[in-house]
Amino acid sequence: MDERRTTREHLAALDERLLALADHVELVAMADRYFSLLDEQEFPPGWADSVFTADARLEFPGRLCRDRVAIAEFLSRDAERYDRTQRLGTGHLITVHGGTASLRWNSIETGALPAGDEDRYRSIGGRYRADARRTPDGWRLTNLFLRLIWTRQER
Repeated sequence: MDERRTTREHLAALDERLLALADHVELVAMADRYFSLLDEQEFPPGWADSVFTADARLEFPGRLCRDRVAIAEFLSRDAERYDRTQRLGTGHLITVHGGTASLRWNSIETGALPAGDEDRYRSIGGRYRADARRTPDGWRLTNLFLRLIWTRQER
């Protein structure tokens, strides 16, 4: 009897660890999907639904958006400033609290500015802080904050 209980407890602990790992993988994939959507610079209707909740907030230096529609409009309009971009996110730190999660990660983002025959680049380094909620469609961001650490523009 004790052996069965120990086996059940062991399996329950493994199941809990597996679910925590799945949440971590899904949350990192959501952050990666966000960067990928921006780098592809294609914004079909509803693109932000796969990343943000309807009531999400986005706070970047000099910009505050208070819902998913405003976020989508701002990000798609901001993307027009660049011919192409590349965003790299790393060091994802994630804490899950049941149906909510907090995330932090570092980023380096580079955009090629329109410049005719000669490329000009603007790069930033920053730290993202975010909150997410588990929805029927998977994890979605409820709050996204970018702390700008450095910028550089090559002419």
